[in-house]
Amino acid sequence: MKTNIIHIFILIGAMGMAACNKENAPVTDKSVTENIGITARYAAPYEGMTKTSFTPAGKDLATAWAKNDMICLMQSNDGSYQTSELLLTEGEGKTTGTFTGRGFSVIEESSSVTYHAFYPASKGGATPEEWKQNATYEGQVQRGYNDASHLGRYDYLIAPAVSTLSEDIPFSHVGVIFCFNITLPEQTEAIPLSLTLSTLDENLMPTTEGGLYKDCGETKAASVTLNFADCTTPTSQFNAYLICHCNISSGQPIRLTLALEDGTSYHSDLTTSQAIPGTDAKDSNFGILYETPVTEWTANESSTFTDGITGSQYEGSGTIDDPFIIANAKNLKYLVDHASGTSGQYFLLTTDITIREDVIWEPIGESLKEFSGHFNGNGHVISGKLNPPTTSSSTSSYFGFFGYAKNATVSNLTVKADITATAFSTGGVIGSANNTTISNCHYIGEMTYTKNLKTGNLHYGGVVGYANNNSKVIGCTTQGRIASNGTAATTASFLGGIVGNTSKSSIEMCANYAEIEGGNLTSNASFYTGGIVGGVLNISSSAPNSIKECYNYGKITGGNLTLTNSSNYIGGIIGQAYYCEIADIYNEAEVSIPESKGRCAAGGIVGYFGQESTLLRGMNKGNIIGYSANTQSASYTGGLTGNVNSETCSIHQSRNEGNVSVTTNGAANDMTFTGSYTGYVVAPSLVFSCCSSADVEIKDAAGQSVPSNTPAYYIGNAETATNERCQEGHQPLR
Repeated sequence: MKTNIIHIFILIGAMGMAACNKENAPVTDKSVTENIGITARYAAPYEGMTKTSFTPAGKDLATAWAKNDMICLMQSNDGSYQTSELLLTEGEGKTTGTFTGRGFSVIEESSSVTYHAFYPASKGGATPEEWKQNATYEGQVQRGYNDASHLGRYDYLIAPAVSTLSEDIPFSHVGVIFCFNITLPEQTEAIPLSLTLSTLDENLMPTTEGGLYKDCGETKAASVTLNFADCTTPTSQFNAYLICHCNISSGQPIRLTLALEDGTSYHSDLTTSQAIPGTDAKDSNFGILYETPVTEWTANESSTFTDGITGSQYEGSGTIDDPFIIANAKNLKYLVDHASGTSGQYFLLTTDITIREDVIWEPIGESLKEFSGHFNGNGHVISGKLNPPTTSSSTSSYFGFFGYAKNATVSNLTVKADITATAFSTGGVIGSANNTTISNCHYIGEMTYTKNLKTGNLHYGGVVGYANNNSKVIGCTTQGRIASNGTAATTASFLGGIVGNTSKSSIEMCANYAEIEGGNLTSNASFYTGGIVGGVLNISSSAPNSIKECYNYGKITGGNLTLTNSSNYIGGIIGQAYYCEIADIYNEAEVSIPESKGRCAAGGIVGYFGQESTLLRGMNKGNIIGYSANTQSASYTGGLTGNVNSETCSIHQSRNEGNVSVTTNGAANDMTFTGSYTGYVVAPSLVFSCCSSADVEIKDAAGQSVPSNTPAYYIGNAETATNERCQEGHQPLR
C-alpha cells in the first residue's frame, strides 16, 4: 500500500477468528485455530471518500490494497496480547480485499477480550503502544522536487479497539499530509537541503506541546523534518511533501525552516489556518492532503565557529521543559568544553552553525569525558569542515561532530561537512555510540580515511562509526561519498553508509544515498562494506542486532586486497552479519568487488551470513559483480547473499532482480560459487519462498563465459530449493 494518502475508512468483517504467527503472552494453553480469512473493504464508494483532488506529478494519490499488504491484528485479554499478521491474498488494486492468516489460541468468550488492528504489520510491537511508537515519521526523504513516493512508507492506518470480530472494524489514516508549494526568497535559484515543520511557544521557541508527534500519537515532538535527495539542479520553485501525526490547535504558532545546500537558511511563520485550512470545521484532519503556498521568508541568523573561539555559557536550566539553548557558536564551544558534565541534561540548537575550514575540531565527548545528555538539533545544520585533532591521545580515538556518546540521545540534526579522519571510530554525527539513540540525523559530505592503522579495528560510518550496547539508529540518512584509503595491519575495516560497525543494537528506517568505496588493504585482515552497515559482529545470541526497513541507493565497491589471507565481505545492506534479524530491506544499487586477492563474498543484501541470522522480505535490484582471485581462497557471489555459512540462518520471502556475475583469473583450483539467491548455503532448504529474475554468469579473465560444470566453478546450491523464477509482477509470499 505504497500510495495510501487520501482519507478513507476501511471495514473489516470477520469470517472467523483471525490472525498470525507470533504469540505474545498467550492467554490460554489451547491449540491454535486453522488458517482463516477476513474481508477488508471501504465503508463507502471510493469517489465519495475523496478529500482532495490534488495530483502531484500527474499521479493520483489514490488508496487501494496492494499485493503483499499485511495488517497486524492484536487480541487483548486483561492486558495480555497475542499478535497476528494477515496477508492480502485477493483484491490487489481494489477497494475490497481478502486477508488470511493463522488464528489465535482458542479462548472462552470474555468481556475483557478486545481486538486492535494496524497497517502495516511490519512495524511489529507486542502491544498497541509499542506498534504506535515503532510507526515513526522520522527519516523522511523526498527524491526530486515534486516526488511524493516517500509518503507511502509513512501512511499508517489504525482501527479502534473492538470487542468482537463478528462486526466491522473501521480503519483510518493517522497522518496529515502537507504539500508546501515553496517559492524561494526573491525567487533565487538554489538546491534545498531540508525543510522542518515546528510548533512554537509564546516566546517563539520550539515546543513539544504544540500538537506534533514523532510517531503515531505516543511521543510528542517539537518538529518534524523532511530531507531532500537527488535534487541536482538549482530551482526557485518546488513542492515539498511532508506527512506526520499532529493535532494542532487553531491558535498554535507554526514555523517552517528551509535549509539550502549553499549554507543559507530561512524561516516562514504560518498561522494554523494557512497550513491546515478549516481546522475548526473538521472533526479529523488525518489522511487529508493540504496544499499550502509559502512565499514569504526571513533569513536566519547564522553563527561561525572560528579558530580560538571562547565558550559562552548557554541560557536555560537543562531540563526537558527548559533546555540549554545553543544559540551561537560560543554556546557550542561551551558544550564542547563541558561535555563530561551533561548526564541527563537537555540541549536545543536554535541556529545553523558553520565550522570554519581552519578549525581543528574537538568533538563533543571523548572516551573518558563522554556526552551523556539529550541533544535536539531542531532541524538545524552544522556545516563546514571537520578537521580531526593531530595528537595521538585518546581524544582522537572517536571522531565526528560528537566523539563519544553514552546513555544519550541525539536527534533532528544535519551535519554537512567533509571529514578526513584518523580515529578508530569515525561518524558524520557520532564517532562511537554506547546505549545511545540517534534519530532523524543526517550526514552530507565526503568522508575519507587516510591513516595507516597498526592495531585495532577501523569503524567508519556516515552517521555513526560504531554503535553498541543497545544503541538505536532511527530515521537517519547519508548522502555524498564514503571512502577508505587507509591500511589496517592485523585488524579489520568496517565501512557503512549509516553505521560502520554495530553490536547488540538496532538500525531502522534509514537510507543511504552515498557511494561507498573500500580502499587498499595490504595486511592479512578483512574489509566489511555495506550500504547501511559494514559489519554486524557481536558474538552472542543474548542480544541480537536488528536491521529493519532500511534502503540503499548508493553504489558499493569493496576493498582492494593485496594478500591471499585477507577477506572482502560486501553487501548492498550489510557486509557481514552475525546474530542479526534483517527484515523489509531494499537495495537498488550496484555491488561490486574490484580485482583483488583473498576471500570474497558479495551479495545484494548481505555479503556473508554468520550464525543465527535471518533475512525476511528482502529486495535487491542492483547488479552484483564478484571476483574470484586465487587458488587459496574461495569466492561467493549471490543476488541476496554471497555465503550463508550456518544452519542457524535463513533467507525467505525475498526477491532478487539484479544480475549476478563473477570474474575469475582463471586459476585451475579456484572455488567460485555463484547464484541468483546466494552463492553458497550450507543447507539449500535455508533459502525458501524466494524468487529471482536474475541472470547468473561466471567469466574468465578475458571476459568469456565459463560453463557452470567446469571444475571448481559452481552455480549456487540454493537454486533448486523451494524457490522459483520471478514472473511478471510476482512478489514472494510474506
